[in-house]
Amino acid sequence: MSNFYQILNKSKKSIAKNMKYSEAEAQLLYRLLKQYWATHEGVNNSETYEFFESLFMKINEDIVTLPSIKSNNIKYYICQYLVDHPKELAESYDKIIREEQRDGAKKDFPPTMTYSPNILSSIRTLTIEALVAMREMKDRISPEQRSMIEGYAKASPKEQKRYRETFSMAQLRVLDYYAFYLQGDELSQLKTFLSEEVDVLGKELKSNYVESIVRVSENMDRVGLLERYCTEHRKAMERIGLSGLSYNYEGDEKGNISVKSFFQRQNIEKMDIYKLSMLNAFLINRYTKALEDLNKTFFIVSELGLWPQIKSAVPSQNGKISVDIEESELETLYRKMNFLDVVLEDVMAYCKENSSSDDAQNITMENGSIRGFIKVNVNDKIDELEDEIGSDYRAFFGNSLPDSSNNFGVDFDEYRLLRNAIVNTYRIKDFNMLSALFNLYQVKGLSKNWGVMPEGRPIEESQKILLGFDIEGFNMPIRLHIDKSMVIDFLQANQGTTKMPVYEGTSDFTTSDRNIGTQILMPLGMKQKKSLKTYYEYHSKAPYSNVRNFLEHIVFLKDSGKYPEHLKADIVVQKGSRVMLQRGRPLRKFVDLPTGDIFVEQKDGSFKKADPKERVI
Repeated sequence: MSNFYQILNKSKKSIAKNMKYSEAEAQLLYRLLKQYWATHEGVNNSETYEFFESLFMKINEDIVTLPSIKSNNIKYYICQYLVDHPKELAESYDKIIREEQRDGAKKDFPPTMTYSPNILSSIRTLTIEALVAMREMKDRISPEQRSMIEGYAKASPKEQKRYRETFSMAQLRVLDYYAFYLQGDELSQLKTFLSEEVDVLGKELKSNYVESIVRVSENMDRVGLLERYCTEHRKAMERIGLSGLSYNYEGDEKGNISVKSFFQRQNIEKMDIYKLSMLNAFLINRYTKALEDLNKTFFIVSELGLWPQIKSAVPSQNGKISVDIEESELETLYRKMNFLDVVLEDVMAYCKENSSSDDAQNITMENGSIRGFIKVNVNDKIDELEDEIGSDYRAFFGNSLPDSSNNFGVDFDEYRLLRNAIVNTYRIKDFNMLSALFNLYQVKGLSKNWGVMPEGRPIEESQKILLGFDIEGFNMPIRLHIDKSMVIDFLQANQGTTKMPVYEGTSDFTTSDRNIGTQILMPLGMKQKKSLKTYYEYHSKAPYSNVRNFLEHIVFLKDSGKYPEHLKADIVVQKGSRVMLQRGRPLRKFVDLPTGDIFVEQKDGSFKKADPKERVI
């Protein structure tokens, strides 16, 4: 059996089986093509292909260069945690000092300085990093400077004034910067060092969030996503009679916020770091799915030569563009994508095995999946494969895909860009999801209602789970899918259990069996707050309904002190000899992710297993 057919047989189990054509997912690219042809009359198919290939390459490359959020996020919160918990800092420091005494050597920076969601591991990493950095900083002080600084630090206020009158500005800066770090024992100095670092890390992290949000929103706007999501949100609000809660894409009246204006840098910079973290996670999540749809559809359209059909297609009344595609062509194209996916995995493995330490490589293999871009020169390997399987490849796929060149080298390069883009966007998404989870566990009060949202399928059978977050000030809850295994690992590392809160009020965002999704995440502006007040006053006088429940939940988003009445329960309250029923928030429910069992949190923090009938997820 030739190598081509060995790869073809192997590709039947390829991870790319989900890369199938969907007309709904293809609409975004179809509309972009229509807009391009409307403004560039006379361009041929080759010019169209080159324009969009260049556009997607720019967008795909840009996401890889987004600021690193996960590690910086965790480092910032660990630093803040140690400043707020000096006892735990002392315990971490004492352990490191004992290790140094045992080994007879001072700690140095580890070969890789990474921060994971495992809090204990990250506390140790940060303590070592801060201790080594502080010691190096102190070692750079000359004996003369040390004597001057120590004298200044020990001097009385009157003597310190004389110091400041006789020293130059440069000397005074040295005094002010280093004086704190030469007082007391090393642990006290470390506490001071970390207190200073919290501010530095916070400013850096906020800057990274702002940069990420601005760049992602610009790319989303470039391909029409912001306007599309704004339109979808407006239609959802109109459908339930709450059009006043929608937003204009641009051109709102003075004092009201529009989608276009909100994502300008000067507005994003006004948000606090916690809301920025959640907004960033939401945007990356939406952007990832849209970018995957664009890349997949572009590959299918270019392979099947669908340009003339799309150009001549007349949109339906609702704007949908339909293109006829032969089922046999699609089946062959799926086989081709699976085939190229296996080749790409093999090439990545080859690169890893044959790279020297001098190569600019950033490749890892995890559970058979691909991570990172190919950073080594693989032209020789591709040429070798072209000679070995090129003719069989052309003959096999040429029968069903006559409009494609079926040139192995060309197809491989195009497919590699597609897969790398998809893998990297999902990697960025996973990092942001973990950062969002870490924020929820570290920042008290960031969300008074968050957790797992039911989706119909038993949670113990699901690979992914849907998490919901109510963040005060936003127009809708944040809903994000994440791999269940990642969440389980996070929970076990940080709380020794696999239980997670259940989001309260999932059904508030369903009307007439239709889900009200979070199409666009925006702050509640002046216009929306006025409309919300009017709508709520009207519906609060009517019997409970889905719309009333929805409004109560949005009021809760506006003011987290106003917990939705329909989610409260009658609880027994005893005051002296009097026992009475009182409306209050019930104890929260938790779900065990591996089993799906529901638990109720008790007042002492323990968990009581709920009745089997309450196993609602």
